[in-house]
Amino acid sequence: MATRYKLFSEKDKGIANNNVVVIDALDVADNEYARFTASGLESRSASEVLSDIGAAAATHAGQHGIGGADSVFPADPGADKYLMWDDDPGQLVWADGGGGGGADTALSNLASVAINTSLISDTDSTDDLGSSLKYWANAYIDKLYLDADSSIVAEDIDNWNTAYGWGNHASAGYAKKTDNLSVFAATTSSQLAGVISDETGSGALVFGTSPTFSTKITTPAIEASSNDSGAIGASGTAFSDLFLASGGVIDFDAGDLTLTHSSNTLTLGGGSFVSRITPRVGTTASSSTPTPTGDDSDLYTITALAANATFAAPSGTPVNGQKLTIRIKDNGTARTLAWNSIYRAGDVALPTTTVVSKTMYLGFIYNGADSNWDFVAFVNNL
Repeated sequence: MATRYKLFSEKDKGIANNNVVVIDALDVADNEYARFTASGLESRSASEVLSDIGAAAATHAGQHGIGGADSVFPADPGADKYLMWDDDPGQLVWADGGGGGGADTALSNLASVAINTSLISDTDSTDDLGSSLKYWANAYIDKLYLDADSSIVAEDIDNWNTAYGWGNHASAGYAKKTDNLSVFAATTSSQLAGVISDETGSGALVFGTSPTFSTKITTPAIEASSNDSGAIGASGTAFSDLFLASGGVIDFDAGDLTLTHSSNTLTLGGGSFVSRITPRVGTTASSSTPTPTGDDSDLYTITALAANATFAAPSGTPVNGQKLTIRIKDNGTARTLAWNSIYRAGDVALPTTTVVSKTMYLGFIYNGADSNWDFVAFVNNL
């Protein structure tokens, strides 16, 4: 039996098994794409293919995420950036390229960074190395320059060797702000004067022009630098008062002469006064009730008594053994005299009248036991 083959023209055409696929387009061109149709393959240009699938033509940069990020490149960051791999979150990231903005990217993934130029902040006194929450572990620096307002602070650290590796801060010449001057070398007076702007004087200490002592001196004594040198105060600029405690001693020439206090008594030791003691004198011309001032008069005088007089008790608070002398002279007319009971006479009575134009003296000693001024001496007609 002979086999019959269909001619190509007799083949069924269209999109089906064993059918013949024909070109279903009149404008087929090189480098175009084919699309199945009901009757065969249809020619499609690149722009038609993009339209068919709802897409748009992309640039090379766009295909790799610049302007539209994909899993390879992050979105376009702008100018002056470079790509850097970041383990967390595990992708490429854009980093500053040093174009003037300053580095702000974490360097935790870098084992070391070699810088062959100066690392300079873009703005004075604004940027930090580290922060109050994240410190650098160590700093290795040949020289450290600070401006006038800067300081190095190491609070709550007992030894800077722990903080900075500089060794013991005292022996190395460094000090914390809580240290006292004992951590520094001994300072002479002239060295101290060199760091005090308004100093005056010289010697063991240098004081300011008008020093004010706010701390009391307890145990130590204030001593001269050598025997018979120095003075307390000066002529024209003397101190106003001297206060000594009970039992205080003023010692001249290592005990040669002393003044010692004890219970309302001042005792002279080792010598005697060679200067006269000037008596305290109270005076009145005339009074009908003359009143001697017992606290500040050793001699009370009436120079021209012009009235009969009754002497009142001396004012003040006399002490036992205190002496009082009264001198009386009238004004050329005899005047009668009378006395307060505090004046007490013995064998010699108190005078009762003056002698015209004559001077009389009366001496009294205060008797503390009897509270009387005892009449002990009398001279008249002088």
